[in-house]
Amino acid sequence: MIVSVVIPVYNEAATLAQIVERVREAPVTSEIILVDDCSTDGSRELVKTLARGEGVQGVFHEVNRGKGAALRSGYSARYTTTPAGRLCNRSSCPLRRYARHN
Repeated sequence: MIVSVVIPVYNEAATLAQIVERVREAPVTSEIILVDDCSTDGSRELVKTLARGEGVQGVFHEVNRGKGAALRSGYSARYTTTPAGRLCNRSSCPLRRYARHN
């Protein structure tokens, strides 16, 4: 199963690389879609850099449109048919154990 992981990004330069690495650690084949929502802290450039890697795609908003719009943009850009956000709202999410809350 391939899982699409849509990650809305707004001023997350300090944590984004770590988030992407944790998603990559999951034992499922995934595509990661980073949606920059007009960040001002360097996140946009980091998304561009990370999107050069295999399995990572960058989507960019020219104005801040909010988390919901970022998720919709990411869902539209995905290659698979089931967004991970729908799976991960359940307790049985295969990615749940990799999410660390600090």
